[in-house]
Amino acid sequence: MLNIRNVITILLLILVFSCSRKEDNRYDMYLTHYKRSISINLPKSYDTLNIWDNYSDNVMDDRKCYRVQNSKLGVLMESGMFYKTEKTQFEQFTISEPRAFNKFAPFELKTWASDKKQLLEEEKINIEVTTDSIIINNRTFGVLKVMMPFNDAVDKSITFGTNLNGELIEFVFYTNLSNKENFFIDAEASMETLEIKYSQ
Repeated sequence: MLNIRNVITILLLILVFSCSRKEDNRYDMYLTHYKRSISINLPKSYDTLNIWDNYSDNVMDDRKCYRVQNSKLGVLMESGMFYKTEKTQFEQFTISEPRAFNKFAPFELKTWASDKKQLLEEEKINIEVTTDSIIINNRTFGVLKVMMPFNDAVDKSITFGTNLNGELIEFVFYTNLSNKENFFIDAEASMETLEIKYSQ
């Protein structure tokens, strides 16, 4: 038989659990090309999901993009090889997938981060690039952290790449806000909540 102390304890646990669930900022996206559903919990400031097609001069490079971003800042959706925006501050999370449905070359995760690091360091000056790897839900991800200082800001991005159906998929967090000292920590915490589910 339950006494008053046990009843109070149970009620407190229910209250704590329900409050923690309300703190979730979970986004669910179905990726047609990969035939997978992606679910991830993002920081509260990421409040708007935009989905669009980005076309390039090569149909093999056309991408469907899924971006969750802070709507109080700039809303940026790339289209074509070059794009510009009136806004200058961004905080966003992006997944993209190929629009072409033919089979792509097998993806080798082992060299992905180091290859990208080398390319970035050849293209840019005054850039800090580090590589790592992480295991999330029994899946290995390559990790690429980039910091690029400008006159009035520092661009920060962290990309998590993995093999899905034998192809590369990237999860990219980006900000150029100056008050984001914990940006990399917050991004990794979000990725720890990532769920990839097969869909028919």
